[in-house]
Amino acid sequence: MLGKLFGQASNPIKDEKGVLNAISILFAEVIRVDFKIETADLTVTRRILMECHDIGDKEASQLIDQALSIEKRPTSYHPFTQILNQNLSYAEKVDLIHSFWKIALADKSVDKYEEHIIRKFADLLHVSHKDFIYKKNLSVKGAKYD
Repeated sequence: MLGKLFGQASNPIKDEKGVLNAISILFAEVIRVDFKIETADLTVTRRILMECHDIGDKEASQLIDQALSIEKRPTSYHPFTQILNQNLSYAEKVDLIHSFWKIALADKSVDKYEEHIIRKFADLLHVSHKDFIYKKNLSVKGAKYD
C-alpha cells in the first residue's frame, strides 16, 4: 500500500495501519495549522492518500475526516513520528515531507505556521535541513506550474 508513495519500500512495513493513521494525523495538522481548512487542502490531501497509499476516495476521505475530527490537537507529535521513524526509511520520510509541502501549497501560498510545522515534522523524522529545503523548493516550483 505505502509502496506507491515511496517506490518500493526497503523494509516491509510492520504496522501499515498505524503508519497510515500517523500520516493522516500529521496531514491534518498541516491542513489546519493556518486556521483555515480549505477545499484545496482537502482535495490535495485526499489525492495524495489515494495515489500514494492505494486506497479509494471513500477511505481517504474517512481518514482525513477522522484526523480532523479529533477534538483536541495533539500536544505531542512524538507518538506519531515514532511510528513513522520505526517503519519508514529515510527516503520514505523525505518523500513524506514533500507531501506535507504539497498540502501546504494547495492554496498557492505557504503560511508561516505551515512552514513551522513542516520544519518540526522534518526534525522529528530526522530529515536533514538540506532535504527539507530541497523538497520545499521542488514543491514551490511544481505549484507554480499547476
